Amino acid sequence: RVASEKSVPALAFGSGSSVSTSKVTSKDFRGPIRTVETRVRFPTDVSVDMTASLFTGSIWSLNTASDGSMKQRLFFTKTDVSSQTGSLIYTGSEGSVVLSGAPIFNNKWYNVAVLKDYLSSSVRIDVREIEQDEVIFHQTSSLFTPLPSDSSSVYRLLLGSTGSLASQQWMQEVRVWTEPLSEIELNDHVLNFQSFGTEEIDGLTELSLHWRLNENVTSSA
Repeated sequence: RVASEKSVPALAFGSGSSVSTSKVTSKDFRGPIRTVETRVRFPTDVSVDMTASLFTGSIWSLNTASDGSMKQRLFFTKTDVSSQTGSLIYTGSEGSVVLSGAPIFNNKWYNVAVLKDYLSSSVRIDVREIEQDEVIFHQTSSLFTPLPSDSSSVYRLLLGSTGSLASQQWMQEVRVWTEPLSEIELNDHVLNFQSFGTEEIDGLTELSLHWRLNENVTSSA
């Protein structure tokens, strides 16, 4: 286990007061998609190296590899650039999930996961923060609805600017799973942001994509 306070480079989208219109694209991987797990830090208007200037910004989108069509997306909104409170919004074929009143736009690291659970017919946004080896913040929002069938199509994950939305954030870790993560797994990945451990001994077969964004660079076109 690696302490979450460890200093590790991250990929920056935007610098100074500018926003990023660039994106990075993952290698192709096969679904079904049940969890998209990211570690994100949003700037404030007084952040060093990056000053918040976006009201609405893209975090990631999931696109089909065959034609590039967008199937799922996670983005954020807030009322003004100085606000440390806003919303995370997930959109997909099953509908939209809004996690509102999230006090996460404060230049701190958060583990943000979107989970689809076919047993409970739900889509959930889950946000957690750690401080000194303890989870000090946890907020969720769920949509309970019949979920459409999910094929084993080939996908690509796009980080940063997607569609018409620009981006402004730092990112460290991205993982895509074919099953929804359990509470034990989510908590362990917050306690150790580099962990991709699973509760089941064969759980790693569910990991479709593991992307470490620790190159200490700023994204560009």
